[in-house]
Amino acid sequence: MALKSALRHGLRALGLRFPQLRRYSGRLGLGRLLTRGQTREQILVDGDVVIELDLSVPQFRHYYFNFDLSSAAETVLIRRLVTSSDVFVDVGAHIGYFALVAAKYARHVVAFEPSPKTYSYLQRNIQLNKELASKVTAHLLGLSDHSGTATLFYSPEDPGGSSLRPVEWTNTTDETVTLETLDRVVSARPVAFIKIDVEGAELDVLRGGREMISRDHPIVLCELFEPWQQRFGRTCQDIVGFFRERNYTGYSVQEEPSRRGRVTVKPLDLTKMDATDVVNALFVPSARAPKILARLSA
Repeated sequence: MALKSALRHGLRALGLRFPQLRRYSGRLGLGRLLTRGQTREQILVDGDVVIELDLSVPQFRHYYFNFDLSSAAETVLIRRLVTSSDVFVDVGAHIGYFALVAAKYARHVVAFEPSPKTYSYLQRNIQLNKELASKVTAHLLGLSDHSGTATLFYSPEDPGGSSLRPVEWTNTTDETVTLETLDRVVSARPVAFIKIDVEGAELDVLRGGREMISRDHPIVLCELFEPWQQRFGRTCQDIVGFFRERNYTGYSVQEEPSRRGRVTVKPLDLTKMDATDVVNALFVPSARAPKILARLSA
């Protein structure tokens, strides 16, 4: 077991240094052979946030061998834009890596994850970070524009790809999940930053938080991917329109592979988006945009 763990750590170091070696985590790769059974490994994100990964899950195996969460665009934005007085809301918290990084910098984090299985991973990672745990409130909830229940199409191989609409390219199981709205759940808290990654349901989340957004004018980080929006009968432009009506300006954010821990921020231009592009879109109140962008470039 110790030898396998040492080999896994070695392969992770190679995978992070040489991205072309990503086949290690593939179905036929060496990484898969070293992660048979209920293998779990811990990694550090942003220096000291402990995240445990179940390496029997292909998505988590990919994170372990290939993906440096510390230099992800979301991590960089949190590090530079979240302050000790802020309330941070994580919608689609998954297993908690960004919620826990945010807890390092924010006053409090409110995290939402609808899938019971993924929520159990989230709870485990909160427990592993005892100094941050008291700053995180996690809810086993999905967020939408109404209260109620819905069917979540859960992917055991790719939990982060689970969706409230059928997912065509992967095996899924059906789960009944509870839905609430941002305005109902966080109405009493001034919110400074919202991160949303919900596989196409982003506009429903925003509509369910329109009162809070109009009141608090938070920074919003929202993933845009046209095929996922089409699942819900809408487009990425509908999300841009939501923010434009509220005097927000949108920017696309990309990691700089050659400069670890840095991001490139450009005005959001949907006409330059390919159908296969996944875009981290940062929406900021237009009046505050110069100061916010200055903090990113400092």
